[in-house]
Amino acid sequence: MARVSLGSLLFRTALGAAVAAAVAVRDGRPAAGGAAVPSYQAVQELIRRQDDWG
Repeated sequence: MARVSLGSLLFRTALGAAVAAAVAVRDGRPAAGGAAVPSYQAVQELIRRQDDWG
């Protein structure tokens, strides 16, 4: 996606999760989210698959 609307639900949800995680880490609590957090390896696999698209 080349452009993300600042009013989009996905953007606002991701921003809220990032802020909540940062606050939890700052306060010494685990950064647990409501949704499953992908592992570093899973993210790397997504990047590799996208690179294969061309």
